[in-house]
Amino acid sequence: MTLLAVRGLRTHIPTRRGVLRAVDGIDLSIDAGEIVGLVGESGCGKTMAAYSILGLVPRPAEVVDGEILFQGEDLRGKSPEQLRQLRGSAMSMVFQEPLTALNPLFPVGTQIRDVLLQHQRLSPRAVRERIHELLDHVGIPEPRHVARTYPFQLSGGMRQRVLIAMAIACRPRLVIADEPTTALDTTIQAQILDLLRRLVAEDHIALLLITHDLGVIAEMCRRVYVMYAGQIVEHAPARDLFASSLHPYSDALLRCTPALADPDRELESIEGIVPDMIGPADHCAFADRCLHAVQRCRAEHPELRAVAEARHAACHLAGELAFPQPGQATGRLLPASQTAP
Repeated sequence: MTLLAVRGLRTHIPTRRGVLRAVDGIDLSIDAGEIVGLVGESGCGKTMAAYSILGLVPRPAEVVDGEILFQGEDLRGKSPEQLRQLRGSAMSMVFQEPLTALNPLFPVGTQIRDVLLQHQRLSPRAVRERIHELLDHVGIPEPRHVARTYPFQLSGGMRQRVLIAMAIACRPRLVIADEPTTALDTTIQAQILDLLRRLVAEDHIALLLITHDLGVIAEMCRRVYVMYAGQIVEHAPARDLFASSLHPYSDALLRCTPALADPDRELESIEGIVPDMIGPADHCAFADRCLHAVQRCRAEHPELRAVAEARHAACHLAGELAFPQPGQATGRLLPASQTAP
């Protein structure tokens, strides 16, 4: 069953130079109990897409077009109060930076309590028991003691677990995790990913995993959306993407990533810079950085289209070009737990 379906989502930010198209007409979907990846380099619009889905877009940014269907209902038709009630209870987010997301002035147990009381009527005793249960559920030892500690007293991995406990406190159907392993050492990264995988399996949560780390995608996701300059440029089963990508940007990302099959391979870089996202998209956003671009790429914007079964790409040459990744047909990229620091 499709839990979330996003269609034609556009989020714009007015600036002195014009309208910046932070999210420029993306489509994506997530089924119940599924882990889906959203990958791309920093600044491509991944986090803004998540904020748009949850109704957390900061001003002056504004969702100007599209549908956000959650359990069949369009969230764009909801009032701010209705969205507040949905956030935390039916859908929630694990934010990118725990020290920013957690209030430094209150113990973590108090912050989890506030989430619970916002959406549920519980007795003080039931709240305390639920806090301890949640901290234990996410693998935090001595939950009664940790509930009384402040964020600065915890390690980065422990703070990330607290954020996950807050996100699942009211048993949501959908969790969006924004770079949940950023700034963690490789051992803790592996533990956090194992925790997220276990929560999906045990609690049947749908997880949208936002990351720039293709190793995390290879380890966790069934399907993946590749985002560039506010647009989805490729959508495919993760295994197929790693075996043979259809978009030059996806191929470039893969060539920047270590692979177990060829650990001595020299890593490549993507030449050039991300394009200016102000003004209309009248050509391929990746054309100036693409080694395969033709005149049509600089004159006509490619739409995301079906190229093969369950595979879509926004490239005029998709279907004519393919980018096989030797040794990666089974998705054997270096996962987060094995990536060199």
